[in-house]
Amino acid sequence: MALTRRDFLIGGSAGLLATSCTPVWIDSQLESRERRYGSPLLVVIFLRGGADGLHLVAPLRDPHYSALRGTLALPEILSFTDGFGFHPAFQPLLPSLNEGRVAVVHAAGSPHATRSHFLAQDHMDLGGLDLSHDRKGWLTRLLESADSDAYFTRLSLSHHPPLAYRGSPAFSIDNVARFGRLAASKHAQQVLRTIYGFTDDDPARVAGEIALNASREFKIKKAMLGDSLETPKGLRPRSIRGRVDSLIKLERAGIALRAVFLDVAGWDTHVGQGGIDGRMARSIGDLAEGMQALSDAFRERRELVTVVMTEFGRTVHVNGSGGTDHGHGSVMMVMGNAVRGGVYGAWNGLESDALYQRRDLPVLTDFRSVLSEVARAHLGQPPPVDLFPSFTPQSLGLLG
Repeated sequence: MALTRRDFLIGGSAGLLATSCTPVWIDSQLESRERRYGSPLLVVIFLRGGADGLHLVAPLRDPHYSALRGTLALPEILSFTDGFGFHPAFQPLLPSLNEGRVAVVHAAGSPHATRSHFLAQDHMDLGGLDLSHDRKGWLTRLLESADSDAYFTRLSLSHHPPLAYRGSPAFSIDNVARFGRLAASKHAQQVLRTIYGFTDDDPARVAGEIALNASREFKIKKAMLGDSLETPKGLRPRSIRGRVDSLIKLERAGIALRAVFLDVAGWDTHVGQGGIDGRMARSIGDLAEGMQALSDAFRERRELVTVVMTEFGRTVHVNGSGGTDHGHGSVMMVMGNAVRGGVYGAWNGLESDALYQRRDLPVLTDFRSVLSEVARAHLGQPPPVDLFPSFTPQSLGLLG
């Protein structure tokens, strides 16, 4: 795929290079960097495609639920609280659910009325802003004061970086096992030097140097790890569980992580969504396994906050293809040691007059309110005033 410098800079990232390139030069202080196991770690799992919130967490006691959901109504459920239950495919997450470490915000999302995946995702990645100006992503604004020399402070485990990191030196790794292989030859190193041979203050040169230095740091840390970085047999590298496995290995190798964005597609369920089994159940199982693996890996080692979000929900009614179409409100989930388990936010029920345009869950809790509380917990202090410009967050009490 051809990559222009404009593409590179708009992404706010050196990641499109770093996914495949290896080091050319390195700062001499890299080897002496200390592990940061005690520092907080924020993991954002974005379910691209619009996940059906009523399928993830069902309002079983709502008198309209079964009739409205038809073949998608769940006959079995993992009881949670306040009349809500998790899809049975969340079984792997039961330890964290039973410990009260998972909070759900129902009827949550963006007030933006679009049903376009791209517009809705951009709106959320930019924290409620739009693309009409050169806006930074919400994670960039959150980590503005973070150590710019810690190359892995802002990381995306995905094919390329999300707009949430726009305007920062964040980058992405699509395959941890292959990270750093491409530039092993002298010829490749010379090509990279030529590509990034701009003036000292050129943003592309700076981004390229960050990516290449990060790749070198990873090579050094990998030698400390002592075991294979290949995804275990049976795990798909681009699944949530596979991405989490990579994250855990990066941490174990001593990489200084602060925020990690896991970008996972496959939640656009127009056809064959399925009830307790089928396409969406498999995706939910993958999500549950990934969330629990995160919880298990970091329980004793560092403060972890995980947030799960999606660009919009689905229609309440099943369509003629056994799926659901683009909707409005969905659910958000927050997991961590400091989380107060339960269901949060307003809930107006499933009566026709309570639905958005009489077909979708409404957005009763703005996603920025959830992220504001997550940001406060992550930083240990009030988040930057410009994190979500012109927005006053609602207090939910998700985290202690």
